[in-house]
Amino acid sequence: LCKRRSIMDQEISDEKVKDGWMNHVRQPYDHWHMDNYVPLKGKVLDVGCGCGRQMFHWLCRGYDAYGIDCCDWKLEFCRQKIEDFSFPEKWKERFIYGVGEELPFRDKTFDLVTSWYVLEHVSDWKKCIKEMLRVVKPGGAAFINAPDYRNSFEEHYKIEFGHSLIDNKDKFERFLQSKRSDLTIFNELNFITASDIMTEIHSNIEKLNRNFEIINAEDKYPESMVKRENGRLSCRHRIDLVIRAL
Repeated sequence: LCKRRSIMDQEISDEKVKDGWMNHVRQPYDHWHMDNYVPLKGKVLDVGCGCGRQMFHWLCRGYDAYGIDCCDWKLEFCRQKIEDFSFPEKWKERFIYGVGEELPFRDKTFDLVTSWYVLEHVSDWKKCIKEMLRVVKPGGAAFINAPDYRNSFEEHYKIEFGHSLIDNKDKFERFLQSKRSDLTIFNELNFITASDIMTEIHSNIEKLNRNFEIINAEDKYPESMVKRENGRLSCRHRIDLVIRAL
């Protein structure tokens, strides 16, 4: 998949792949809370940087940005984008192989640490939270965004199951099997909720002996959780937290 964009346009029909190549252009930089907590050109880390949407938004805006991911092809994908778009060669060094459970950085290093739809995939989401909080500077913040499995809608499969997923995991697996869906993603998913994440954050705050303020987007902007689907309004929960180091 790591071909030059001009070749990809001719040979690859998958719009998701093309969107990954252009995601820093097509997808807006519109996070409601980011600019309130990050100093201009601050030092930032994206845990699970994937195909680089957040990283390229940051790098293009002059932030001292680093991304870490355990998927080799995604890192190579980002490095090829740097060549194709004639971005600075030194940006390649900012895409680092690693896992969120063992961040290769010193304590209190970053003004901002983010995780966008990653914690539901990792081997140990609790360790990832501990590591994210560890590397945040005083005055900095960590953003955690992930699916909340109180919902009946599974965001990776784009399937409305009709029942709370966390309470019906076995039934949902059988449902996927009946649809002959690939279970690869299902088998790696952590069925987490906002309550799970909040509990773990509070536990780590005590262990780190530091003060943090937790801001929950669902509490601050409850209307953002309401979705209209098939002519009906429904509440679709999500994990959308800012953990600010005081």
